[in-house]
Amino acid sequence: MKRIKSLFSLYISLFAFTIILQSCCQDTPVITIIGAEDIFFAEEQELPITVAENATTLTGLPFTMSVNMELEFAAIFNGPILMSSAWATSCDETYLNSLDAGTVSVSCDKDFSFDGDIISAGSSFQNIDELLVIVNTENIIITATEEFMNLVEFENGQHTFTISITTSDGLDLESTGNINISI
Repeated sequence: MKRIKSLFSLYISLFAFTIILQSCCQDTPVITIIGAEDIFFAEEQELPITVAENATTLTGLPFTMSVNMELEFAAIFNGPILMSSAWATSCDETYLNSLDAGTVSVSCDKDFSFDGDIISAGSSFQNIDELLVIVNTENIIITATEEFMNLVEFENGQHTFTISITTSDGLDLESTGNINISI
């Protein structure tokens, strides 16, 4: 029985040591943004919401355009550990660059009307108050609210939207997406 207690104590000690070792954040994962994926379109749905699929046609309901960034892991901690992971004590990632929210731009390849004004093809329209623009660490989300949809008039047919942004280290990123509009 004494031998079992000593083995159990050794196991608990090694387990505790591993958790302490991994919680010491000396080498945090280092990530850099290297590109942007294509735009993902999602139109508001009635409940129940099913698994999100990239919309192919917008029908006049509020919709969201989102872009996920392509990431490169520049350095990851690979020290000696006794457990393969201890996520409860893992360290925050360090980003070498970040998205500059002040440089985000949204445009469409065709003219459209918003509240009686013509928005020319290729011009930026991210500053429209009825658009909700969110720039996170790894993605951009642009939501065309119900108020936006009530004031906008798109021509039916294929449209190409472009979202661009610059990172803190000067990398210009551009993402495009094609969507059919049938309102």
